[in-house]
Amino acid sequence: MIRNTIGRVTVLLASLAALATIFITPLPASAIEQGRVCQTYADPQGNRYCLGSANVDLYTHVTEKLKGRAGGRQIIIVDSNTTYDNTGMEVYFLYFASDTTKCVASTNDGNSVDIRPCNGGTGTRWAFDGIGEPFYSHGKWLNPHATSVHNDGHHYYLMGLSNGSDYQIRRLGVSGGFYDFSLGP
Repeated sequence: MIRNTIGRVTVLLASLAALATIFITPLPASAIEQGRVCQTYADPQGNRYCLGSANVDLYTHVTEKLKGRAGGRQIIIVDSNTTYDNTGMEVYFLYFASDTTKCVASTNDGNSVDIRPCNGGTGTRWAFDGIGEPFYSHGKWLNPHATSVHNDGHHYYLMGLSNGSDYQIRRLGVSGGFYDFSLGP
C-alpha cells in the first residue's frame, strides 16, 4: 500500500516537473532592458513606428505599429555575450516580453522580419550598430544571418518604411527607409 502511494506521488511529481519545464521559460541572466523598440525619427506627419505584430504566433510578420500607449510590443533585449565578426558590435536577442520563448528574427531568405523560437537559431541574433548600449542610445540593428545570406559585401539592417507595413531587412540607403531605432517605454 505504501509502495503504491509512493509510486503515485513520484509519478505526480515527475509530471509536474515536466510541465513546469515546458511552461516556465526564464530569461537568461543577461537580460538587460525592456521597452518598445521604435524608429528614432518620425515620418513627415510626425508618426513614430515600433516593432509590433498581430500576435506572437511563430512566423507571424513583425510590422510597424504607431508609437503610443498600445503601439508596438514590449521587447526584452538580451545580450548574447558575443560580438559580430571583427566589427566589435555586441550581439543581442530581441525577446517578446509577452512570450519569452519567441524572438524578432530574419526570415530564411534574409529579406523580411518575423517571429521565431528564441533558441539561437536562424536569424534571431541582432548586432547593435550604434553609440553606447541599445537602451541608452539609438542605432541600427544589423542581422548577421541576412548579411551572410546576401553575401554581397554589404551589411543588412532592420528597416521600416514608416507606413504601417511589415519590417524588412535591407542594406543601408534604400530610399524612404528608416534604419535608426531607440528603446522607449
